[in-house]
Amino acid sequence: MLPHTGRIIMSGITIRYFTKQIFDDYAREFGERKALSLVKSLSESSLLTKALQLWDSLDHIPTYQDLQKVVGAINWFVISRRESTAVGMLIALSRWDEHSNKSNRLARPDKVLQVAFDILSWLKVYEEEVMACKLLISVAASNRVEAVPRTTFLERVSKAVKISNIRSIEYEWEIDKVKRKRDLSATDLIISTVVGQKVWGGVFGEFPSEIISLIKSSCSKADDFEIAYLKFSVADKFKDSDDSLILVLAVEDMDSFDEEMGYLNLFEMLCLIDEDGITFQNAKQGWIVYLGVDKSEWKFF
Repeated sequence: MLPHTGRIIMSGITIRYFTKQIFDDYAREFGERKALSLVKSLSESSLLTKALQLWDSLDHIPTYQDLQKVVGAINWFVISRRESTAVGMLIALSRWDEHSNKSNRLARPDKVLQVAFDILSWLKVYEEEVMACKLLISVAASNRVEAVPRTTFLERVSKAVKISNIRSIEYEWEIDKVKRKRDLSATDLIISTVVGQKVWGGVFGEFPSEIISLIKSSCSKADDFEIAYLKFSVADKFKDSDDSLILVLAVEDMDSFDEEMGYLNLFEMLCLIDEDGITFQNAKQGWIVYLGVDKSEWKFF
């Protein structure tokens, strides 16, 4: 791993996280009402329920063909577009992973993700998202080095409520891989590693204006947008290694909620916390922001 530039956050990706990203893309393109109707059709389907029960009893790992036969037979999907069928199959796969695979340990996360990739490849939809995910996993694997047992910084961040005296950031665009540094007046970050809690602070207002504009364009439904005061929800988290943690930070659309898929996320970014500092990344928009050059001067509260 490169400590300050060219860092890619990904290796702990799960089918749940990947499905949520595709679902949010679908909802933005075709509307929240249709997306929630899709989820409802799966929740009320006796065909899917019976299939999940059968696969569980047989310790069966469903293939994309298995998933297509079940989802394609549900009335809602009979005349649906390919994107709808793809999202339905991904949600069905995620439900199998959540209810059967996690307890029975039939398939590793990368094998489950491969089934998801097979679904989208077969239907020829969301191909850019598949390519981006494969690239991120590949780069993370090739950059991985033997872990050094440094947990002090992660522990300090995990126990902190606020980090102050942040005086510099580094950032880069994926397109050119050029590291740029900005010196700041002392600013702060309100931090949490607990799912459901909020992350915000003045440091976000110090992001480069081009990045702020991209975030703002994704959050057009957010009232009175001001990034320095925008609160990101910790939507998910997973371990990258023994001494690092990845958070999924999201701006949620509070007008949309589904019991299975949660809130529609207007915007998402990944946040990696490890011994080198704190890194924010949005792969789709192609940027990375890194905090940590001056972390020896940070104050934890």
